[in-house]
Amino acid sequence: MLIRASFITSIFILAISGAGPAPDSPKDWLVNRIVAAVNNEVITLRELEAECEFQLIIQAAPGSRESLNPHHSRDFQQKVLEGMINQILILEEAQRIGLTEINKEELAGRLRDFKQRFTSEDEFSKFLRRWGLKREGLEERFKAQIIAARFIERMIVLPSEPGGEALGRQEERIRAFQKKLAKQIEELRGKADIRFMEWETHLIEK
Repeated sequence: MLIRASFITSIFILAISGAGPAPDSPKDWLVNRIVAAVNNEVITLRELEAECEFQLIIQAAPGSRESLNPHHSRDFQQKVLEGMINQILILEEAQRIGLTEINKEELAGRLRDFKQRFTSEDEFSKFLRRWGLKREGLEERFKAQIIAARFIERMIVLPSEPGGEALGRQEERIRAFQKKLAKQIEELRGKADIRFMEWETHLIEK
């Protein structure tokens, strides 16, 4: 499989499926405990913490973000977790219909843009080490992002508009797109086996 649940996401991923090595300490068990299961995939607390940090990085201005703390409020983590679940379902559906090809130039561009969001090479390296990532892991994360975007563009088609449409019309089309996307995700979630486990925010030392 090209992406093994990559919005588990993105391969920040020391995913535990029950067959991995035993944790070295109670702390290891806590950060790797399962917080949700989606069909045959699981999301661990460590993956969730990593995705929270990733989301803050991509939302910040390139090269200007402050040092990030990967410990977030429960509400923020819950929103990110819901996004991870939606992404898993979108990727599964994309793979089911054979939508797995990507443009290598686009992938390279996304990797380059992400790296530029760090203030230094050292900061970028620390980020990779903190989550046990290599370049291949980042590539998988962005492959998932590209495929999910292509799936959404393919499945959610709005009527074409002539160039130079007014701002109000653009906003109307955005709302229509968001409505159709929400409906598509709702349908995918309705067919999926989604389970949440009780968990508490656990501070992961850098």
